[in-house]
Parts: sequence; C-alpha cells; structure tokens
Amino acid sequence: MNLPVRFGQTFLHNCLLCLAILPARLPNHAVANQVVAWGNPTNVPVEVNQTVAISAGWGYSLGIAPDGSLLVWGSAPGTPPAGLSNLVAVAASRSHSLALRGDGTVFGWGPGLAGIPDGLTNAMAISANGDIDGRQSLVLNRDGTVVAWGNVNTVPDGLSNVVAIAAGGWHELALKNNGTIVAWGSDDYGQTDVPPDVTNNVIAIAAGDFHSMALKNDGTVSVWGWGGEGQLDQPAGLSNVIAIAAGTYHSLTLKSDGTVVAWGATYPPVDSGQVAVPGTLTNVVAISAGAGHSLAISIPLQITSVTLTNQSARLRFHSFSGQQYTVESSPDLSPGSWSALPGGSVSGNGQDVWVADTNAVTSATARFYRLKQ
Repeated sequence: MNLPVRFGQTFLHNCLLCLAILPARLPNHAVANQVVAWGNPTNVPVEVNQTVAISAGWGYSLGIAPDGSLLVWGSAPGTPPAGLSNLVAVAASRSHSLALRGDGTVFGWGPGLAGIPDGLTNAMAISANGDIDGRQSLVLNRDGTVVAWGNVNTVPDGLSNVVAIAAGGWHELALKNNGTIVAWGSDDYGQTDVPPDVTNNVIAIAAGDFHSMALKNDGTVSVWGWGGEGQLDQPAGLSNVIAIAAGTYHSLTLKSDGTVVAWGATYPPVDSGQVAVPGTLTNVVAISAGAGHSLAISIPLQITSVTLTNQSARLRFHSFSGQQYTVESSPDLSPGSWSALPGGSVSGNGQDVWVADTNAVTSATARFYRLKQ
C-alpha cells in the first residue's frame, strides 16, 4: 500500500550565519501543536493549541503557553493569581489548581485549596487531585523531599530521594530514585498495596481517585486499587508505553508510536466518552486524564531546531517508533535537487533525534532541509 509522504521544511542560509525555521507543510495545513480533547467537555479554544503542558481536571483544563503564562479553559474553580509567568508545571483537580514557577515557587487557587504551606520556594513538581468529598495537593522539592496537604497532610517518616509524585483522591504515591514506589493514605480499595512485581523497575507513576498506576522500564504498565469502573482492565499485550495518566475512573497510556490507549469509565453516569480515543489521533507527545474528559498534545511533522557548529548543521526532530524518517537537503528548492543526507535515514524510537549534515556549509551557499516521513 502506498502511503502519503509528509514533509517538514527548514531553511539554512549561512551568508550571515543566520538560521530560520519554516513551518512544516502538513496535509491539513496545520503548523502548530494541537490540543485534542475527548469525553466531556471537549471544547479546545484555538489559542491553547500552542500549549507546552496540559492538565485535565473536573470540567476544565490548564495549560502553559510558550511564553510561560497560564492557559485556562472550561468551567474552572476559582480565579488564578494575576500575572502568573515563567510557569513550568500546572495541576488541575476537582475544586482547586496548582501552578509551579521556574524559580520553585508554588501558586494555588480555588475553594478546595486548603491553603499553601509556608516555605514552598524550592519545588520541582506538583500534583493535585480530589474526589467529591475532598481535595489533595502534593509538592516535590528539589532536595527529594515531599510536602502534602489536604485529605492526606502527612508523608511517611524519612521519605527522601523522591523523583516523581502523584496525588490520588485519598492516597498518595512517590517514586524514588531507585525505581521503587512509596504509597500512603487510604487503602480502602488496595490503592496503596503496591503489587509484588512492581519492585525497583518503575519509571513513572499516576494516581486516580481510587486506583494507582506504574510504568515499568520494560514499557509495560501495572494498575491496582478499585476497578469497579474497569480502570484496572488494561488491554492484553499492552507494551511500548512511555507515559501514563490516571483519571477519576479511567486510565490512559501513551505508546512510543505516538498513539494513545485508554480504558475504564465503563458504566453510566461516569462514562462521558473519556476513553473513546479519537481514531485520527496520532503523533502524541503528552497526555492527561481528568474526570469526564482526556487531553493529548499532538505535534506536526517538523524540524524543531537547527544548530550550526564549525559550518556543520545539526537538525533535531521528534520521532515515533514504527516510522521511518529521511532528512533531505537542497541548494535551491528545485524539484530535482533534493538528496538525502549521509546518515539522514532514521528509524523512529519515540524520542527526539539529531541528524548531522556532514557537508560543510560555506559562506557562499544556502541550504534547505526537509523531513520526509
């Protein structure tokens, strides 16, 4: 079967040692990231498509614009502080929201915030959650310690060397730098009973209201806790997972080929379509699971950066497993002038890829690049 060829183009002109990146040319003429929502609500304002981070809450969503400012859409609880800037992370919940600035300062708003502890100026990650009866906030400090407040306002004695956190409805998860999980809080449904096969091989964690998720270093997922809505029923043979997200009653995974797999929320009234992943959704680099909706960031085919060192260009783009990419160059854009770079044929692996142009760019030449999939 002949598949359509997709291109992204970049122009390098070295006369003044200047670089310029032209947008990718896609079949639908899109040139920006796209935020995709499914379930309820699904409205995504056009202006949020440039977001570099997403978080789905109860009926609303948060994002971060490329300039570090806050993006909010949907029926959000409370009003964020004016002038939030230099943001690096956001967390949406049922009745409150958190935002993290690049200097380590944490901000919060909404009726369920329950205040912010003093001294949170050295944070590196945030997490928020909350079920119908309460709310929860977690902060990971740069020294590997954790601060908790809300439904569960304590952490286990001596908890340290933490690299990731996840706030559940009434339970909490922490991932340590040795790949082990520490869980605490309510265990009414076994949500803090870490399975025996989840030992020292975990690379990511997520927590829903009453269930927990772990991504292992072999690309497989473990799920435990309450599964009354099917949130534990992952598809057989699920593999090559690179990211996970836990919603109130559903689970999401992102695979290295850029596709999303979802399960749970199988019974009314909690079934709002949040596990009905759009069939056209591809090239995904980020996911988030809320209550009745899910979010994803899909990126276009494009060369994202070019660096010039000693008259040699290095080009970067994001790849997806199962895809083959070729970087080609041309001196003048004429149809017959394109040729593949030496070493420019790359198999996707779900990560950013660098390709070098070993042909020196002289001061008298211009060069165009395009990425073919």
